[in-house]
Amino acid sequence: MTGFVKITTIARKLLSNKRGSIALAFGATLPVIALVAAVAVDYTNLVRQRSDLQNFLDAALVDSIWVNGYENAKKTLKDRFSIDPDFSNTIITKLNLEENPDGTVKLIADVKLNAPLLFGGILGYETLPVSVSSAVSAAKTLTDVKFEPISAKGWFPKKVELIVRRPDTGEEDVLSTMYYRVRAKKSICRRKGKLVLTDCGELELGDYDLAYLRFSVWELNADIRNQRQNPPSITIRSDDPANARRFFIDDVQKVDGTSVDVFSGLECDESSKHAWEDQRVVSLGDSRDFVYRVTGFCKNVDPTKVVFVK
Repeated sequence: MTGFVKITTIARKLLSNKRGSIALAFGATLPVIALVAAVAVDYTNLVRQRSDLQNFLDAALVDSIWVNGYENAKKTLKDRFSIDPDFSNTIITKLNLEENPDGTVKLIADVKLNAPLLFGGILGYETLPVSVSSAVSAAKTLTDVKFEPISAKGWFPKKVELIVRRPDTGEEDVLSTMYYRVRAKKSICRRKGKLVLTDCGELELGDYDLAYLRFSVWELNADIRNQRQNPPSITIRSDDPANARRFFIDDVQKVDGTSVDVFSGLECDESSKHAWEDQRVVSLGDSRDFVYRVTGFCKNVDPTKVVFVK
């Protein structure tokens, strides 16, 4: 009986001793803790990479829609990704360029990047895909204008100058000078020092801040070959409200005093016919002395008005 009591006492002491059980428990849970920590690190890394990818895509869309013209936006976006060392392996899963009837352009992109995992090998995954999407929209803006003189008539010798103002310097430049005389069948155009008996052809105005016409009118029998000795009796410009009278856009007369330049009333990819009376003589009939056509081309958007859309 005494021996049984001793055995029971020893067993109770062994069962009550927990010094070894703590080590065993920690050893059993250590792999689980390490796995949870690895997952947390990789998850944080994936969130960061997704945020970086989203920011890069947003910035690339804003630049691509206007830097090289919106018509080249898709190529520009692809180039932006291909040359960046952090995102050159990005896969573009969707890339659309939409031109809307309201004159806006929309660029849409979905991209995917296989983000590397630091501890993914534990679970058999070296990378996980990260996907983001974005879209931007912007209104088209005039980039090129084609100027085509159509006809010129009138009793008095006249000179019509097409003048533009460059947006970078603010300086004005005469692009074309056109002369015509009494009942002349053709106008005379001066380009780069030459007089050409043509209808003056077409002129690409490019991206100018302003384009207007300046009329110089002489007396009926004036000799305009020497303009220093025989200055014009009248000099007016189309964008000056003080001279803006009897100006027509698409056969509709503008209100007197309305400032009008070559770009007035011009829409993207559309043509408009302008006509101007030199105001030397008021005619009871059709008094439109100089008639020309302008066509607007919108190959880009306004970079200051690019907005993100869903």
